[in-house]
Amino acid sequence: MGPVKKVILVRPKGQEKHKGFGFVTFALREDAQSAVDKLNGTEVDAKTLKVRVGAGAGPSPAPWAAPRARAAPWRPPGGEGG
Repeated sequence: MGPVKKVILVRPKGQEKHKGFGFVTFALREDAQSAVDKLNGTEVDAKTLKVRVGAGAGPSPAPWAAPRARAAPWRPPGGEGG
């Protein structure tokens, strides 16, 4: 497993305790697959981990790639006031 870029623990809004699952983003897809291979099915604190590559996983854009275009914010017809 290699460097982790981001970790998100899912919690109910306004609560400190997490729901028991989260998301980890690795720098390289191979590192994510290595984490799945090594950690899926292992036990931590008497709970079996379920680790998989997410459905939205794909190659990250190169750091030098141009940013994605974003749509302009919606404005009501006729200007600001409507």
